[in-house]
Amino acid sequence: MTAIIEGGASRVAGLDMLRGVAAIGVVLFHLSWAAHLLDDSVPTFAVGALGVQMFFVISGYVILMTAYRSPSRGAFVRARAIRLYPAFLVCLGLTTTWALALHLSYYELSPSAWLLNLTMVPGWFGARAADGVYWTLRYEIGFYALVALLLPWVKRGLALQLGAIFLLALPWLPELRLGAFFVMGIAIYEWRGNRLFAGAVLIAAVIIGRDVDLTISAPLLVAIAGKVPVPRAAAAWAGAISYPLYLLHDHIGCVLVMLYRGLGLWAALVLALISVVLLAAFVSHFLERPAIAFLKRKYKETGRYLNPGRMFLRNETNKPRTGSGIPDLS
Repeated sequence: MTAIIEGGASRVAGLDMLRGVAAIGVVLFHLSWAAHLLDDSVPTFAVGALGVQMFFVISGYVILMTAYRSPSRGAFVRARAIRLYPAFLVCLGLTTTWALALHLSYYELSPSAWLLNLTMVPGWFGARAADGVYWTLRYEIGFYALVALLLPWVKRGLALQLGAIFLLALPWLPELRLGAFFVMGIAIYEWRGNRLFAGAVLIAAVIIGRDVDLTISAPLLVAIAGKVPVPRAAAAWAGAISYPLYLLHDHIGCVLVMLYRGLGLWAALVLALISVVLLAAFVSHFLERPAIAFLKRKYKETGRYLNPGRMFLRNETNKPRTGSGIPDLS
C-alpha cells in the first residue's frame, strides 16, 4: 500500500521505521541482559521488551490489510508463507551452524526436534525451539490460522466484531491474552470506518492486556508512527531488516557479547549490536529478498503479495469496505 490512506506514504514509512525500532529494542533488551549476567553493574534495557508488543499490534494491522486483498484462503496462506518462511529457514540455518561451530552445549537439539523447528511452531509438537525468541512465532502463526479460518467473514467487514468476540472469550482462555495486541492492530486499521466501535474495541483490548507491562504504549506508538514523517529509504531499510534481525540476534548476539567482553562490556554490547544488524541486513538483501521475489513469480501472484522487505501491499485493488486509517490523534 503506497497511498491508500490519508498521508499514505508517510504512514507506511512511519510504521516501517517503527518495526525497525521495535526490533532494535528487543535486541538491546537481550544483549544488555547478556552483559548484565557478566557484570551486574551493566543496566538492562528493559523497555526494549515493548518491541514484541509492537510487533503484535503491527501484525494485527497488516494481516487485516492482507486478508482484505486475498481472493481466497489459499492465497492468504501463501502470502504469509512467502513473507515469513524464507527468512526463517535462512536464520534457523545460520543459528544452527553458529551453535554447532562453537559447540554451544545449551543448544543441543535432537534431529527430530530440529526438524520440528521447521514448522516454526515446535512447541505445538512438544519440541524445544532452536532459539528462545521463536516463542512469538506460535502467536503469529496461530493468529494467521484464525484469520484464514474466518476469512469469508473478515472480507465482509466483520473484523471488529470478530475481534470483540475474541476479547470476550479471553477470560476463559488466559493463555491467549497476548492475542489482545493483534486485536489492537485490527482496531487501529478499522478506525476511520467506525471510530466509535473501533475505539471501544481498542480500549477493551488495552484493558484486557493490562497485566502485560506497558500495554497501552504499543497501540499508541503504532498509531502515532503514522503521523511522524521519516525518510522513506531509511524506513524501508529498517522495516526490511527487522524480521531477520529479530530471528538472528539472540543466540548469535548474546554469544558475541561474551566473545567481545575482553574489550569491555559496553564495547562488547555495541559491537554485538552492530554485528547482528549487519548480518540481518545481509540476509535481508541477498537471501530473503531474492527468495521472496522467486516465490512470488512462481505463484504468479505478484500484485497480491507483500513486497520484499516492506510491510504493505503494492496494489490498490480490493479495498476493504471498512476504514483503513490510523487514528488521527492530533
